[in-house]
Formats: sequence, C-alpha cells, structure tokens
Amino acid sequence: MVTKDQIAEARRRLGLRLAIARNATGWSQSDLARQINYSRSTVASVETGSGKASQAFWATCDQELGCQGSLVAEYDRLQDLIVKHRQQVQRDERFQRARRRAPDHSDVSAAEPFSLASPGEQAVDGSQMVASENPPGNEEAAAVDRRGVVQMGGAVMAAAFLDRLWSEPSRMHEALDRGSISAARLEAIGREAADLGVQVVRVPPATVLAQTLWQFRNTRRLLETKQTLRSQRELSIYGAMFATITGEILFNQGEFPLAAHWYAVARRAAEEAGNQFLADIALAGNTYLPTYTSDPRAVLASVIPRLDGARSPSPAIAWLWAFRAKAHAMLADANAFQRSIERARDVLDRSPKDLVKPGIFSFLPEKLAFYEARGWVELRNADMASVAAERAISLYDLHETTEPALARFEQASAYAQSGEVAEACRIATGAILDHHTYHGITVIRRAREFDRLVPESGEPARQWREVLHSLRQPQLTVTAIEHGGAQ
Repeated sequence: MVTKDQIAEARRRLGLRLAIARNATGWSQSDLARQINYSRSTVASVETGSGKASQAFWATCDQELGCQGSLVAEYDRLQDLIVKHRQQVQRDERFQRARRRAPDHSDVSAAEPFSLASPGEQAVDGSQMVASENPPGNEEAAAVDRRGVVQMGGAVMAAAFLDRLWSEPSRMHEALDRGSISAARLEAIGREAADLGVQVVRVPPATVLAQTLWQFRNTRRLLETKQTLRSQRELSIYGAMFATITGEILFNQGEFPLAAHWYAVARRAAEEAGNQFLADIALAGNTYLPTYTSDPRAVLASVIPRLDGARSPSPAIAWLWAFRAKAHAMLADANAFQRSIERARDVLDRSPKDLVKPGIFSFLPEKLAFYEARGWVELRNADMASVAAERAISLYDLHETTEPALARFEQASAYAQSGEVAEACRIATGAILDHHTYHGITVIRRAREFDRLVPESGEPARQWREVLHSLRQPQLTVTAIEHGGAQ
C-alpha cells in the first residue's frame, strides 16, 4: 500500500537531499534560487517538503549542485509512488461502486471488508496489508482473477472470501518477519551497505546521508524484533557499516563530536557481532578526528593498543599503522615514521585480497602512498614527498571526491618546499577547481595548510589565494536532517 504519509515522507526526503547538497556548496537558499532562476520561496518550500516542483527544477538543481542525477532519480521514485497511490484510489472507488450495486447478504455482513487492492495495498476499512514477498501472478492477471471471483455468486460473499485469500498469507509473512528476517532481505541490506560505502567517496558525501540514516533506522528496528542469532549478527554488522558511513559523512562536514558518536556505535556493533575487521575500520575512521585536529599524541593513544594486540593482517590494521606513521611524522620522528610506513606496507601486502577493495571499508595502496607523502611533507623531505605523491596520484581513481585532491596537495607542498612556487600553486589550484573535488573539511584544511608554504607576494601566490578565499566550509543543517534520519 502506498499511503499519503509515505508520499509526504518521500517528498520530505527529497527536499532534505536538496538542502544537504545546497549546504555542501556553502550556498544559501537565495544563492541557489539565483543560480536556477527560481524564487527563494520555491526553494524553501521544496526543501521542507511542503512545496512541489517539476522534473526540470530537479534536473537544474542536479546540474548546479553537482549531484550527478541523484536528485532526478529520487524525484522519479516519488512520482512512481504518486502514480501507484492514484491507481489504488481509483481501484477502491471502482470497488465501492460495485459494492453499492451488489445484493445485500446479511449472513456475511460481519465478514471482513473486501478490497480489490493487491498485496501490500490498503483494505476499504483502512487496515494495512503487508506485501507478500511472492504474490501470485502479475498485476494484470491478478486483476482479471479478482474480477472473475467477484462476478461469481453473491458479490459481497465472494469479496469477503477473496479478501481472506489475499490478506491471510500477507499477515503470515508479517508474523514470520517478526520472528526472523528472510535471507533475501538480509542480502539486500548488506548490498546497500556495501554500495553506500563505495558511493560515499564518489559523490559529495552529504548527498547520501539521508539514505544512509534511513537504512540505519530500518536495520535498528529489525534488531529490536525477535530474530535468529545469525540474523541478529548480520543485522549488527550492517548497522555497523551504516553507522561508519554516517561517521564518514559527518567528519567530512566538520561535525567531529557527532562523527565520534557514530564511529563509537559502529565499533560496538561490529565487536558485538564478532567482526573485528569492521570494528578496526570504525576505529580508523574515528582516528581521523585527532589527526585533523593536529593531535598526534591522541592518534598514537588511539591506535597503539589495537596494533599491539593485532595478530592477523588486514587492510584495517594497515590503515592504523599508516595513521601511526603520520602521527610520528607530525612529532618529527623520522625513524618511527619510516618503520610504521613499512609495517603498513607489509600488513597490506599480506592482507586477504578480497578485503582490499574501493570504498571506506578498506585501505588501498594509493591511500598508503598518500599517507607516506603526507609524512614526508611533515618531515620537510620534498624529494621523498614528491615521489610518494606522484605514486598515489597515479593509482587513485580520479573520480573520487576527496583523496585524489589531498594527494595533489602533498605534491604541491613538495614543490613549494623546493621553492617551485608557481608549479606548487598551479597544482593546488587544479586540485580545488577539479569538478570532482568535494570542498569538505579535509580539502579546506589541507588547502589552508598548503597556503602557509606559499610566499606572501608574487603573481602565482595572488592567483592561488583568490581561489583559496572562494572556498567556504560546508554547513550541515543537523536539525533538518533529524526529520529524515534515525529515530
């Protein structure tokens, strides 16, 4: 059944995605309105879900905000819901007309009301009917069958009987789902978590926040019902994955305390499910926070206890060694930095190959090369930094939104430390202006750090600072997100 409430919720989610994408650019509602030639009131009403807009509106927003078609896709899903709801209303109206024409049968007056709705739709009395996972036949054939039964004998008696034929299996599915989620549904949730873990590095991260929160909430609700031990474990793992993705998004938006909150629950859920790899991934994600607040001793305090107890190689453990290396470089300990980088490389080489893959649930050679370049920049070894940065850039998927730009900043920093300011500024400017680059907290902070290496005067420096000053830190309207997120 598609209800008006579901349509309203879908409209609110679509508006929320627009607000998040707009905030990610640093634009106000008025800024966006000017860019797309609509009024500010239109943008405001659409973002709250109270207003309606055409597909052309969403296509223009997609283009201006760099959402790569995600807004139009969400709009199309909303339109599908609206069409299905309209069809259901029309079917109910047809049935009511048929029922008024049917003879009175007092012996079935207490029977459950009949609905022409197919599984998952709403009966005439408004009761919800949960969709069967395997409805018999297709919609066209089912509609023909229902009309045939209604035409047999007493229409009302047949209607009451047919209602039971439709509703009882659906109610049994609902009851069974409360006891144990199906393997197919578990698999679908797992695929969604894995896909979002890759997507979050390929699009502006905030644009997938509403979807991630929605999935987390559904997973948490399933965990609150009676499930088999195996299903509980898998749901906990998927909850950990959605929480880690949320932490990644909040970190990129500069919401560090909130990010820490989500990383903590991700780590706990993974540990309780017995998945140490995902727990280590969540720990690595949380270690971003002291790294980007320039607190290397806090980084070491975070990773060393886990590294001391690590026995099996994995990309997550390699990542923790890379964090340790970077922290040593920040403390000007070149020997400890090199030892930690070598340990990271060795662990990654010995890790199971199926765990070394794109997305936030792994750690790749290009990311290790980027961490190495960063360390050498901290240690002011421009030659080694340049080599490592070039290796990272050659390996990265340049469609990713953040790390390729960060690697180019390390390359630019190496040139700046070597006195080649014009080339350094050219590379840094290119990193910011690349249309794939998301101007999140990491890119903005790294740009400002690079700026400290650039002389105060000179034409390359002036042009670079014009670009730098155009950057605006992303704003995340957390109060708005609460309406579409976990409850």
